[in-house]
Amino acid sequence: MIKVPFSIVYLSKPASVYSSADCYVLAQERGEKGSIVVLNNTTGKPHRIEELKTPWILFLKENEFLLPDERHKLSLVLNNSVKLGEVTVENFLSPKTLKDFAWVTTGDTFFYPSRNERRYYTAEIRVVSLSILPQLLFQFPKGQGETKDIIIEQKIGKNNVISLPVVISCIEKKRKVRKKEGNPRDREIFLFGHAKYFNDEVFSPRFAWPHSVYHTIRKDHIPSIIEALREGLSNPEIVLFTLKYLLRFREFSLASEIVKLIPPHWYRRNPALLNICATIHFLEGKGDRALQMLEEALKIHRDAAWLFQNAVKISVLLNRYEKAQEIAKKYRDNTGKELSDDYFTHFLAVHEGIPERTATVSLCLIVKDEESTIERAINSARQIADEIIVVDTGSEDKTKEIAEHLGARIFSFPWRDDFSAARNFAIEQATGDYIFMLDGDEYLSPFYYIESLTFKKLLSPKKLRAYKFSIGSYFNDTDWLFLVSERGNFRAETSAVRLFPRHGEIRYRGLIGETLEESLLKAGVPLYSIPDETLHILHEPESRRERLTRKCYLYKKVEHPTETLIITAISDFARLGDQRETLSWLRRYYTLEKTTTDKVNLGLKLARLSETVDPIKAEELYMDLLTRNPQNPSLILAYGEYLLTHHKQKKIREIPLEGNYGIDDGTQKMELSCFKSLKLFEEERYDESFKLLSSVLEENDHHPFAQALRFYYLIKMGDLEGALSSFDILFSALHRPKHAVLNSLREFASLAYELCQLLNQKGFRKESALILEGILSLNSEGKNEVSAI
Repeated sequence: MIKVPFSIVYLSKPASVYSSADCYVLAQERGEKGSIVVLNNTTGKPHRIEELKTPWILFLKENEFLLPDERHKLSLVLNNSVKLGEVTVENFLSPKTLKDFAWVTTGDTFFYPSRNERRYYTAEIRVVSLSILPQLLFQFPKGQGETKDIIIEQKIGKNNVISLPVVISCIEKKRKVRKKEGNPRDREIFLFGHAKYFNDEVFSPRFAWPHSVYHTIRKDHIPSIIEALREGLSNPEIVLFTLKYLLRFREFSLASEIVKLIPPHWYRRNPALLNICATIHFLEGKGDRALQMLEEALKIHRDAAWLFQNAVKISVLLNRYEKAQEIAKKYRDNTGKELSDDYFTHFLAVHEGIPERTATVSLCLIVKDEESTIERAINSARQIADEIIVVDTGSEDKTKEIAEHLGARIFSFPWRDDFSAARNFAIEQATGDYIFMLDGDEYLSPFYYIESLTFKKLLSPKKLRAYKFSIGSYFNDTDWLFLVSERGNFRAETSAVRLFPRHGEIRYRGLIGETLEESLLKAGVPLYSIPDETLHILHEPESRRERLTRKCYLYKKVEHPTETLIITAISDFARLGDQRETLSWLRRYYTLEKTTTDKVNLGLKLARLSETVDPIKAEELYMDLLTRNPQNPSLILAYGEYLLTHHKQKKIREIPLEGNYGIDDGTQKMELSCFKSLKLFEEERYDESFKLLSSVLEENDHHPFAQALRFYYLIKMGDLEGALSSFDILFSALHRPKHAVLNSLREFASLAYELCQLLNQKGFRKESALILEGILSLNSEGKNEVSAI
């Protein structure tokens, strides 16, 4: 165990000024952990602060504390050169201050403020060497402002202050905040826009942005976020989101201006912020500064693999291969692990030695009428392209002019209903070692700028490899900062080989859904899949829909489609919303003899689509799928829902519902338990059925399926009053609280009809079917009332 070389001194209810001469120590504890004392000048048996035996003192206010990791970190960095140490101190804005900001006073945030909503950080001198203690004066100002910082005046000059990578945490005092009526909820702001409720043009000059309202932050607020940085009342999280947003839209110059305003002590608390700032420095051409920042961070965050990975990448890009190996070794020494995981493997080629030369890459695009997207496509991959080849298949807009202005070589190719022919023509015009193929509406995200550069740097002109990329879109269409800026919202839709060697035998095959795999195999070139989180290709959903509309007619021209092409056709027609063609291609796939997980999933999709078109065929498909896969919980649940929604619950008895199927998904388990209960009920094993349903309701009494079953059972048992209580719970679960009263069967049936409508709107089809089935099972008087409704 490391001996802690400092004492923690708590300042208990401080007066306005202390000097070292009148400071006394109470409640002193000594030992391996240093001393923890409370500083006061009042009563008790005093000890002068000079009596402490440790070389350094850390001063804390009475509502502050030091986490064990931070204590350990401080022990490691203290040395004889530290006379005064500056650390990062967590603080909180008061609700009173937040009240000035109209745009944060929503029903979800202002009335229930938490730690994350109001925190911000200051840099303060809190570590003092005992040797210079007599020269210091401690002040605790009572003036305006949020902070009550400890001000240490000293005579030895600011040059003696050393920045330490330590964060002091704060215990927030609980405050009672009176609820203010009339403010919208966060969700309403998100759905309808902030300007509907608040004046976005008006901001307090003392700006702060609480953590929990990130989903109310929009591009329009960036000027105020910059003002917040100047005022010192922002926090690392909001600035991180801002920088990510700016990178996403390639606004590098504004991002660079923001980086200049960031307080250095923020980097100790938020390594992700440091990482993105290093990226921005690299984009500015300040590679040495970027690497220096990362190396400083590695001293603090000794096991942060992603920081070490980025430091290795930047070292490679600066041609410092020995430095890259040194950083990787340091990570191995710190953690006992190799700096490698599923998504970093491709970047470790540097360990095989310095490459003789970097491979060249030809960016190739097949386009037609892409004037709105071609510039973004080319600019997104320009950093890895040694030449740009654009093959135009008949544009009638300004696509060719824009591409030529961007430095592309333009070639015209008459369209002949053959995508492979067009792509192969582009390959034949290229001169690079590798081909990187993009469509005109696709692009690489700026988030992965360094990854793409590193990827190109490590391509081998001799060890030929091809790479498959995921292709998809970001799950947003807004200018809300937190949605647009996050890598995690990528939604993969398909994948394809897009980077491959320029080789005489590597050519595309197929009129549509063209592929390279067969020719790669013939050429003996290995194929690797790049994980989504390493690098992926993006497109805008709307532009992709237009392209699908233009090309899907070609599927009908393929006489003998492969399994891969059939799956692609299913996906494309489904995205277009063409149910007839989707069903047609699903049937073709289902008739294939091969049995795979994909076949089960697509068979399930076929059965669900067939329910409205051909219910009898749908039931046959479900039975066939279950015969082949009797323990598949997704199949069982889908078939069970089909039987309920088509009022065939008696057939539930035929479903194999024994066992737990080895599933971990809690939702699936509860749904299966409900179906088991219904099966037992239909078999008249009532005690077992009720016991099983009760266990589900004990776990979640607002579970819609379980409550619908409870209603159905009670109706069947003649307990209308009991069934009515399920109405109350179901309405509440659907966020439409209602207190139902049984005045007449007509009113009861009317209420059931209202509930069924609401359930159907929310997608609870089987629950609605059970409610309706229960109502229809009433006596003849009840049936007449239902018929009237």
